[in-house]
Amino acid sequence: MKPILLAFACLALTACAGTPQRAPADAFAAMAETAHLISAHGPEAISACFEAQGDFLPGARFLSDEAAGVWLYRLRGFGTTFEEIAFTPGTAGGSAIEVRLSPGLRARWRRDFERDRLAALEACALDPDGARTPLR
Repeated sequence: MKPILLAFACLALTACAGTPQRAPADAFAAMAETAHLISAHGPEAISACFEAQGDFLPGARFLSDEAAGVWLYRLRGFGTTFEEIAFTPGTAGGSAIEVRLSPGLRARWRRDFERDRLAALEACALDPDGARTPLR
């Protein structure tokens, strides 16, 4: 119970640092700090691995548009968007992964993101099935 209360307290303290939830997706994309990863594995496999392996805060959601081949992880709370990761098919096969963080997040939030979610994402991009499949 205490970890959940702590997570909500962290969200409440950093609520002003996020991007408004009602802002258009283009506005968040323009304001967010962005990083890109490329994987030889498909977006569905990486997204499923990331969902299983990452340590997520309350408010995290996974969405998919399987017809378009796009999977999305998003962390929103108190009317703000804090984190967003889009998994899309790559131009030469595999996946293109775009990581977006709200500007102005505190250093501790970033460290927790890198430890709890980014490390899992990088591991899944290399080996989503846990079988140490070599990159193509």
